[in-house]
Amino acid sequence: VILLAPRGGGEPLLDILTWENPKETGMLFVSGVMLYVVTNVLNLGLMMVIGIIAILQLLLFRVAKYIQDKGIALSGVDLKKEFVVTPKPETVSTVVHVVGDMFRLVEETIKSLALSKDYLRLLEGFVTLIFVSAVGRVMDLPSLLLLVWTLSFVVLPVYKQNEAMFDGLLGGVEKLKGE
Repeated sequence: VILLAPRGGGEPLLDILTWENPKETGMLFVSGVMLYVVTNVLNLGLMMVIGIIAILQLLLFRVAKYIQDKGIALSGVDLKKEFVVTPKPETVSTVVHVVGDMFRLVEETIKSLALSKDYLRLLEGFVTLIFVSAVGRVMDLPSLLLLVWTLSFVVLPVYKQNEAMFDGLLGGVEKLKGE
């Protein structure tokens, strides 16, 4: 959310992650899980998935046009405006910028660790990189991305519902640190 704020995307993302619009959030969550299932469980390539979506979109347009021409439903609806599957260019641009910012942030962090004279901080970074490597050995990247995807939709609502309990626990931890 912090990386999206300068681009005006922080609030919509926060609304999605807090389930302000359950239908929209649910569709987004399910689409991410389905992408994982289709590409990893069914072993379909991403380009094949894009091709299948394009074919299904073509079929959807033809069926909708047929229904509209027969007068069954969708009368007065501009199908070109109502049935949009592709994201807006601004959305794609924002995603590319945020991913680039994240990579630059990781690169700058690694550079500052490598050039640091603080050996404790260097050891901390080294241990973190070893931990990330160990996680990569146990879990493949798509499964790890699915876990992060799922947690991003679950953690914030659970925290919001139990905010007092979590704040109390964190307050207890802070007291222990102070002693």
